[in-house]
This record gives sequence, C-alpha cells and structure tokens, in this order.
Amino acid sequence: MKHTAHGRKFGRVRKVRVALIRSLGRALILHRKIETTEAKAKEVQRFVEKLITKSNKGTLASY
Repeated sequence: MKHTAHGRKFGRVRKVRVALIRSLGRALILHRKIETTEAKAKEVQRFVEKLITKSNKGTLASY
C-alpha cells in the first residue's frame, strides 16, 4: 500500500533541503522572527517544535 509522503521538496535535492530547513530553524531560534514563504515556515515549524519538545523533557539529549 502506497502512503502519502510527508514534507515538502521545494524543488531541491535532499541535502540542500535539509540545510535550508536547519538554517531557517537556527535563524528563527536566534532572532525569534524570520521572513520567508508560508510553505517554508510550515516546514520550519515542524522542525523547531520537535527541538523545543526535546529540550523541555530534561533528558541528556536536551543539553
């Protein structure tokens, strides 16, 4: 059974796409605000919310 693939491609190969999302996420955390497209913002939101959840747990991974 074929399932829907999650995530957006943005017309880029995987390495470049991951670098873009990490870069936007880092900028969002450092500056608390970024200016980007809605689609990229939604992907960055998924990435950053996972980081915030990990940091709130107080485990070794949060340091």
